[in-house]
Amino acid sequence: MFCFFFFSISLAYGQKSNSEIWTEEHEFIEENDQKRDVSSFLFSKYNFKNMLSNSYPNYQNDPAMPMNGIFGKDYEKIEIFFTEVSQSENPQHYMVEGKSNLKGVICKFKGMIKLDKADLYYGDRELEVQRIIIKGTYKFEELRSEPNSGIFQGGIKIICIPLVPITEQKIVFDLNAPQEEGVIRGFVGTWTSHQSSKQKKCLFGFYRFPYKFAPDFDLGAGESVINLKYAKTWFDYTPKEWKQIYQKIKNGDFDSGPHIYQTDKDYGIHINEPVYKYVGKDEWYLR
Repeated sequence: MFCFFFFSISLAYGQKSNSEIWTEEHEFIEENDQKRDVSSFLFSKYNFKNMLSNSYPNYQNDPAMPMNGIFGKDYEKIEIFFTEVSQSENPQHYMVEGKSNLKGVICKFKGMIKLDKADLYYGDRELEVQRIIIKGTYKFEELRSEPNSGIFQGGIKIICIPLVPITEQKIVFDLNAPQEEGVIRGFVGTWTSHQSSKQKKCLFGFYRFPYKFAPDFDLGAGESVINLKYAKTWFDYTPKEWKQIYQKIKNGDFDSGPHIYQTDKDYGIHINEPVYKYVGKDEWYLR
């Protein structure tokens, strides 16, 4: 099965939380689509353990990989890896163990993903407009004994793409749907410190995680382009190379590598540049 999910966070003072905003918005749904609740059928028939594990896009062939993410107001790079996922006695609850890595500080965590509701959206009986939207929540707690540890939590939205038209008897998911069709797994939420109770924005996922909650971070259209003002924790350039990059911008040289992208008001670097910190580069998550 192949799906993706997006996670969201809570805001204060009675405003709608990002989790509510995210789960209410369905950008892959057509305006005139019909809707049907398939929660009972989906959660009783399917075990989402594999879908929640750490490989992308085809978990059957690709090696396990951690997820990229951004942390705090400066959008520092954070990586998240699930070491174990298991379905509990309640088929809508999944117990999760894993590790977080922020600037080389690795913390273990345990927690739960709760799947609450699943709706089928469809129109004109065309397969390409069928989507299953799953809503839920997550909470992962790092070990309190670890310095600078805390709790990740937020909302979850999973969008599943069926391979064949959905019936009451069977749902088959697309293992190889293209990224632009929503094959992105993402979590949007907060991290709250055990020590100080200070809360920070944290979102993570595979490839194009839900950057809409960090609107000036990803400048790309078809693929990710990281805003230059946040790029230093994402790329392995030396101080000398960073100096050369800023000189390129000053000189208006956007053609030689690394390729600098220019928008109306910002500059960015494509994630496919050779020195990009690829997910799992040092395999910290397997140790």
